[in-house]
Amino acid sequence: METYLGGNGATDEFTPEDHRRTDCWYEAFEPDDRRRRIRDVFSYNLVNAEQLAFPVGSATLREFILADPSSSLAPLSATLSSWQVEAGAENRVRDLLLGTGLIVAS
Repeated sequence: METYLGGNGATDEFTPEDHRRTDCWYEAFEPDDRRRRIRDVFSYNLVNAEQLAFPVGSATLREFILADPSSSLAPLSATLSSWQVEAGAENRVRDLLLGTGLIVAS
């Protein structure tokens, strides 16, 4: 089962870019792949253990998040964590992760 919050975290409305990224997510990859990659970078992200172990350069996503000054990571369970990105930093963080293969809707 996949659960997502609507909008971009700042408003309740989807922009045309939000729709484009959502379409990429559902059209391009199988559900198993969606469990190990992320759709995009938002202010509030739910990430699982597979996603946190995803290689991003010479680190994992977990290591990237912990080193990023605008990100915080809080465990919710043994396999699920909350990754928060400060408002206004989402594009910077997304740009740093582009090209790693982690973000589906890039």
